[in-house]
Amino acid sequence: MKFLVLLPLFAALLVTSCGEKSSSEGSDSAGASAEPSADATQETEKPLPLPLSDADVERLLKEAVDFESLEERDGLFYQDNTPYSGWVKSMYDSGQAEALAKIKDGNATLGTQWQENGRKKEEGTFKDGERDGTFTVWHENGQKEEEGTYKDGERDGLWTWWHENGEKRSEGAFKESVADGRWTDWYTSGQKWGVGTFKDGKRNSLWTEWYINGQKRSEGSFKEGVEDGLWTEWHESGQKRAEVTYKDGQLLSRKNWNRRGEEVETAAEATVLSDAEVERLLDEAVDAKSLEWRWNDFCYEDNKPYSGWVKVLYDSGQVRLLRRYEDGKAVSLFTEWHDNGQKKGVGPFKNGKKNGLWTWWHDNGQKLAERTYKDGEEVSKKYWNSKGEEVETEEESKN
Repeated sequence: MKFLVLLPLFAALLVTSCGEKSSSEGSDSAGASAEPSADATQETEKPLPLPLSDADVERLLKEAVDFESLEERDGLFYQDNTPYSGWVKSMYDSGQAEALAKIKDGNATLGTQWQENGRKKEEGTFKDGERDGTFTVWHENGQKEEEGTYKDGERDGLWTWWHENGEKRSEGAFKESVADGRWTDWYTSGQKWGVGTFKDGKRNSLWTEWYINGQKRSEGSFKEGVEDGLWTEWHESGQKRAEVTYKDGQLLSRKNWNRRGEEVETAAEATVLSDAEVERLLDEAVDAKSLEWRWNDFCYEDNKPYSGWVKVLYDSGQVRLLRRYEDGKAVSLFTEWHDNGQKKGVGPFKNGKKNGLWTWWHDNGQKLAERTYKDGEEVSKKYWNSKGEEVETEEESKN
């Protein structure tokens, strides 16, 4: 599950205001004054529900003082050595509002932050200096990114996240900022990605994951955060890939099947592609050069997360790499070849991270290394030199 962490809104804005303020002419045009009138203060004391209407925003921006005129001490905002009460604002150099907040006795009580394009960025309420009530965050394109409730500064109750296209991404409950209860993830297509239960922040009971085509990927149970009992894994076609038995997180047994339904010895053999499968997938795979690559090896096509096979070729036309992506993240099998056509490396991904046994070969076909990963972290490794002799270090394996 993927969880987003909100930055402290108003502390960040106070720092930002020192470097990204509008000109004094911009402040004058907004009608800001250092001291709101008594009538204005009385007016703004009336409770205003979120979201603020456009008319309220326009009016309050004229009444609000600038963030730069306040001083922050120990989490409270002061003006002229007195805890401030009233509306405050921050403006972009363009004159577009960056933030508008209500402060009472030095504490922020509610506020809205905008992107420079005028679309909302964040909005929420505070109590005694802590987030309290509903908080909402938006993507740059105006779609909601996340929404949920805080209680005394802690995430509490149901929270929902959305993809940029408006489809739900994740949904689940918190109890004092700890995941607790049923959680669900979705692909950008709306297809369910995974369902499971947390108890006191740890995975518990049955968990199920699906491929983007709707076929089950894996299913099994957790007990206090570790795998326990029988787990079943499937290939994208629906063919069974593995049956794995755990006891309190310890692996007891594993059976593996390849894509043709044949039982094999290792997990690597179960995922390896046959020559016929490689030939077929190379025809349907897109060239990596045609995609847009962003941080952490995420790939996009036409500004949307890409799903499908991706290939990289040597100048000679020989295949160098073949990998599958779902929603922009590397999943399933990774296969790489030397320029002479010998296989170079094979290994599985899960959620964009290396997971399971990875095998590498020298260009003469001799095994080079075996590395085992769990959630992207290497947990074991073995090396061989080009003569097939096991060695201690990676440096020795190059001989």
